[in-house]
Amino acid sequence: MKLQVLVAHFMEHQQLDRQLGFIDFLSMHYWGTDLNDHDEERDRQLPFKSFNIQSFQLSFVSTPRTFTLKRAATPVLVKDYPVTDINHLPNPAINALFRPPRA
Repeated sequence: MKLQVLVAHFMEHQQLDRQLGFIDFLSMHYWGTDLNDHDEERDRQLPFKSFNIQSFQLSFVSTPRTFTLKRAATPVLVKDYPVTDINHLPNPAINALFRPPRA
């Protein structure tokens, strides 16, 4: 929609000055000084000529809350495995990598 305004305004300026090129028109309205042709209201309708910036910021401050961690009661299982044969228990002196010298 604003592009149509740009083209229409360029054509209005070309009717006043046939030698005016499109780059000259852009330079006059965006990068340089505009002629005093009493069309400031029309110039403000051009794209990127005026900016409407709206911002919305949401801020919040959380209130400190205290909480307590409670340890859950877990049952302790005690199992007793009886040893029926002493030969099944490992002997650390025999199974160790480092063995003291034998006589």
